[in-house]
Amino acid sequence: MSRNQKSSFHKYLLGLQPSLTCQDSVYLNTMWHEYIVSDKQVLPGKPIVKGTRISVELILELLAAGWTESQLLESYPNLTPDSLRAVFAYLKDCIQHELYFSLSASA
Repeated sequence: MSRNQKSSFHKYLLGLQPSLTCQDSVYLNTMWHEYIVSDKQVLPGKPIVKGTRISVELILELLAAGWTESQLLESYPNLTPDSLRAVFAYLKDCIQHELYFSLSASA
């Protein structure tokens, strides 16, 4: 992805651009495979950021607790902005392939 494409993608994520371009969408849908892996020897097979012991689950827990992207990158120097985006691309694919729990309407 070129610098210009990354800039466009960042603007979308920050809400400064109303929609993804076609190239951004293709990038988002395919890039997570470069960053998210599962190894039975590391955190018993949980999805992790490649080359680390940082799980997708931990990143989501921290974001849900209010951590910012800057805080994550500062606290975990092995993470990159692309690896964080890969977490969301991975989750999007999981949801798209129905790898989620059903919730009742009253929940």
